Amino acid sequence: MFTGLPVWIAFAVVLALVVLVTTIRQTPARALGAAMAVSFVFPVWIVQDWFDQPIGLRTLAAIIGLLAFCVHPKGSIRSPITLLDFCIGAMFIAHVWSDTLADGFSVGIPFRAYGEWVLPYVAGRFSIARTRDLRFLRPWMLSVLVILSLTAIGESLFSFNIWDAVFGEPPTSEINRDGQRFGFQRAYSMTLHPIFTAMLLLLMLPWTRMNDGEERDVEADDATDDQPSALWQTLPLILLIAGVAAGISRGPILGLGIAAVVAWVLNHRRFLWPSLAAAAILIVGAVIFPDAAVTVLEKFGGSHVRLVEVDGEVEEITGTRSRLLIYQAYGGPMLNAGLTGYGTIATNQFPPNIPYLESTRDSVEKLRLVDNAYVLLILRFGWLGLACFILLFLTALGTAIYLSSDPQIRRWCTVFAGCLVASLMVFFTVWMSYDFGFYLLWSVGLLSGLASARQKQS
Repeated sequence: MFTGLPVWIAFAVVLALVVLVTTIRQTPARALGAAMAVSFVFPVWIVQDWFDQPIGLRTLAAIIGLLAFCVHPKGSIRSPITLLDFCIGAMFIAHVWSDTLADGFSVGIPFRAYGEWVLPYVAGRFSIARTRDLRFLRPWMLSVLVILSLTAIGESLFSFNIWDAVFGEPPTSEINRDGQRFGFQRAYSMTLHPIFTAMLLLLMLPWTRMNDGEERDVEADDATDDQPSALWQTLPLILLIAGVAAGISRGPILGLGIAAVVAWVLNHRRFLWPSLAAAAILIVGAVIFPDAAVTVLEKFGGSHVRLVEVDGEVEEITGTRSRLLIYQAYGGPMLNAGLTGYGTIATNQFPPNIPYLESTRDSVEKLRLVDNAYVLLILRFGWLGLACFILLFLTALGTAIYLSSDPQIRRWCTVFAGCLVASLMVFFTVWMSYDFGFYLLWSVGLLSGLASARQKQS
């Protein structure tokens, strides 16, 4: 079993070698992208504290890769500004402002905000210097995707987690890692929860749908132009779907369908308005009849029933129905969160150490977690933070649709747009954990890099 500082240091050495070799053979941008790809294979719980800030392996990869990029003569950070750059800056400011008002300013606040929002984004942003850099990343990401999918499938079928066996179980995990549904083990893989594993794999879907014939770049200096076999083009998609299913979480499985439908509609624009109308009907129906919508989802759950007291009344809830009770339990704190919320320190534990919970304290404790990214953002950063968060992802969605007009990256962009829509829906059932949130922001950075490269070319 390999744990602690030795693994952290060994990983840093491996990253340095990956960056060095790839920089020599390719470019500093591609070296940064390769280093990030390698980091997504390793467990999220291997963390070391430096200057009172937790540094995980993905964060370490971004730091090493960006340092190498910046010192390399060809690693210029000067590139056309995109709308996403402003959006990520707004999210950073909202974070710093909220935590400063809540707890007073300290040097650690901007570092924490930078590490959470800006670092993964810029690591993706500067992994793309030219459009065809996305194609270079594909075999790296497909390798990561296949490894994670196979281990997730194996864990679900054989109840064996290879990451726990090699690196040890998460030292601070309060979640039982033996959860089962339908007689199968739920795949935790190298994350802290099955839904995080499923979300991470869902967000990797675009790498399986890049059309090689359509995106082929015939420039002689690009060594990645060899056509992969038909099996290599199809197998990752099959494994990804099975890997998402191995988490046995309704949200990501439903999200996979949403992403596929959105991508299909974007590739067949004549069906756009009928699809929007159908989506509007479904959303309005779910809002008007939430209990009926939850009942439908519960049929696919096999969830454990618990008793929770809400507003003085005892109710039976499942994991699905608890998502509705979150609004009742946290209604008071949300309405009083104001523009900037209660800050990170007050909301980084459970139950949150925030006011206006007196009447629902028992309910809050039995709900276990704030399984809603939007509710948690309101509590943490207030309504301004929520607005910046939604603006960031809506801008990313618009950017992906805009860039899909480029035939070299059309498939990747349309599928990523689908993943963004799916994420915005699944965020009603899960908070944006570091386990998959870092990768999501890195992918948004890739999108921004593509937008910047397009401006540069034009």
